[in-house]
Amino acid sequence: LLSVLNHLIMKMGYSTVENSHVQTVLFPLLDYCTDISVVNRAETLLEDGLRLWLVTLVSSRLTTMGPSLRNMLPRLEAILRSGLEPHLSLKVLQFNAILLGPQVVEPLA
Repeated sequence: LLSVLNHLIMKMGYSTVENSHVQTVLFPLLDYCTDISVVNRAETLLEDGLRLWLVTLVSSRLTTMGPSLRNMLPRLEAILRSGLEPHLSLKVLQFNAILLGPQVVEPLA
């Protein structure tokens, strides 16, 4: 499923990411794969989840995807603090910063 979504988003771009049917699968799957509180999941799915997250960011527009992407920032913070997958997690942070701007470093109150 991760590979299919990754490929679909890479080929079709923002029209896929913005599709409500795709989003009902995409964001729960991203949440599941990047939940580092579950040890086995962090070891087996985190890298693929971060790759899908990165493709989602690259294919998103702020006007339509901003709130959904902002909601994932606490998860990114936990991954960065854990030190798991530093290369990919920093790329996700970089593209979040490009897309969301200063909102990435503002408190998530």
